[in-house]
Amino acid sequence: MKNYILISALLLSCLSSSCGHSGQKRILQPSDNNPSGNDIIFNPCSPAYFTLQHVPSLSQSSHIVSFSYNHESLNALFTAPLISDESKFSKKDDPLYFDNAVELMIKLKEPGHYLELIVNKNMLIYDALVKNPDADRKTMQVDTGYNINGLKVNVLKNHKNATWLCSISIPFESIQFNPRADKRIDLNAFVFAPKTANPYYALKYKNGEVLDFHSPPAWETIGLNP
Repeated sequence: MKNYILISALLLSCLSSSCGHSGQKRILQPSDNNPSGNDIIFNPCSPAYFTLQHVPSLSQSSHIVSFSYNHESLNALFTAPLISDESKFSKKDDPLYFDNAVELMIKLKEPGHYLELIVNKNMLIYDALVKNPDADRKTMQVDTGYNINGLKVNVLKNHKNATWLCSISIPFESIQFNPRADKRIDLNAFVFAPKTANPYYALKYKNGEVLDFHSPPAWETIGLNP
């Protein structure tokens, strides 16, 4: 347990590298729960923490994702339930959305285009470029041959508490984003826990009828201070 706490702290500190200071912990809710409608703004290397919601009930869960950034990369740290070590998937770009995994979707500047990144509990990666201008799964195109250059991921499991941590670092250059000039980034985050009472958790979710994260995609807008 002591090793888990130590390595957890190290993973979080890695997300705040190149700065020399860490941010105050803030638990934030998705902006739909914020009557003011203001963007969530955070400073370089000062993590913003979000609780994820059960889908489709949208009740709050105990699972958290935090985001931080430096001048080179956007970073995320997930806490997720660990179902088991077993997985029927073994290759990059296997359909990990059916597995015990975490996911980031990041909106690109090209209208209707976004990146989909999934990491499972065994550190297997699925990354794809999604072209979805109609916000409809029936017409969207998914390019799994796309690779996020410079991507870094790490996974740490705690079998005793049936949880795992996943750290993700994505170079801004690979998502055509300039943190010195671009002031906002749109993204979404998910946790998948298949074959459990609550198999889906999301940062933002729009569709209250059919369970589908692409028809339409939902976005949390985060403002970045220079």
